Amino acid sequence: MDPNVFSDVLTFIYTDNIDDESLTEKGEMVLKTAEILKLEKLKSRAEKVLLSSLNPSNATDRLILAYECNCEQMKEPILQMMKQYKTEVQATPNWKLLKNYPEILLDLFTVI
Repeated sequence: MDPNVFSDVLTFIYTDNIDDESLTEKGEMVLKTAEILKLEKLKSRAEKVLLSSLNPSNATDRLILAYECNCEQMKEPILQMMKQYKTEVQATPNWKLLKNYPEILLDLFTVI
């Protein structure tokens, strides 16, 4: 684990607060750590930050992350955005990664 992420998570555990800039910069790692440590409040904050910066170029990565970290509140908005910007999302290099995630593909095909 990145020492800066560890420091941010530790600060959150003791103060119930995390710097928004840190969360924006390290949101994915913070989310993964929050999932591992079962810090639901931190996980929820990280999800909101990651959703606020969602775009076609990062949608595939964010969707995979949502499934890996059991982020139910992220899945539907990402799937809907991918439906809306289907051509742009499919043009990204990471689109091909979805072939390794049959569960995600099933949900994606249901939406599209």
